[in-house]
Amino acid sequence: MKKNNWIAGAIAVVVAGGGYYLYQLYKKGKLPFPGKKPEPQPPIMPETPPITPPVTPPITPVTPKPPAPGSTKASNSKVKELQSLIVKRYAQLNMKGYDATDVDGDAGRNADSKTHKAIATLTPQRFSNFGLVNSSNVQKYIDGYSQDVATAVKEQDAQKTKKASADKLVANAKKVVELLDSGKYKAELLDKITPTKHIFDNLSNSYKPLGTTTTYYKGYSFRKGDLIARGNGQIMVKSGDYRYPFNPDMLIVRAL
Repeated sequence: MKKNNWIAGAIAVVVAGGGYYLYQLYKKGKLPFPGKKPEPQPPIMPETPPITPPVTPPITPVTPKPPAPGSTKASNSKVKELQSLIVKRYAQLNMKGYDATDVDGDAGRNADSKTHKAIATLTPQRFSNFGLVNSSNVQKYIDGYSQDVATAVKEQDAQKTKKASADKLVANAKKVVELLDSGKYKAELLDKITPTKHIFDNLSNSYKPLGTTTTYYKGYSFRKGDLIARGNGQIMVKSGDYRYPFNPDMLIVRAL
């Protein structure tokens, strides 16, 4: 009987101690009290980096260089010389807005003058480098536009020469075919030629190359019906459905 009382007492001590321990946990908030639902915790959201607005680079306008120390207003004659060159450049480029009526010898005192606007339109970098027209830079402007005008003239002359040459070839090819088709002449090659084989394409209405070539040697002669004028400055050998274009200047036409 005493033994059973001792065991019961020991159990009571253990239960009491456990209860006290659980009470301390409740008290410290580490365990919820019986019957009380745990408060929901907010979800942990990942940090979102701040959105940085795009940076738009500033637009830098063409700002003319300030005049050199000691520079003065350019002379009327020099400004007229410059303005005349600007007129030529406008004409060469088929541009409107500056003509002979603007050649007055006065470039203006600021970037908004008509002459300075014309310079900025034609050559913005030059305007930025030299600045407003004055006694210290007017000759630089004149030299620059003189070179521009001369270069354009050479290019135009080259184009005219090229066109004249092409027109001459067109006429020569046509004349050779006319002479041969009269039956009174033959055409002989002055040197060897190796033209590319072509065939007429009705879809594109043009001759298309086939990649292969044929060689005709110096002295080879063509007669009535052998050649046709292509219409672009070339003459063509006829061989069945195929054509072999070459330069008509490679031929010499002689009477039979």
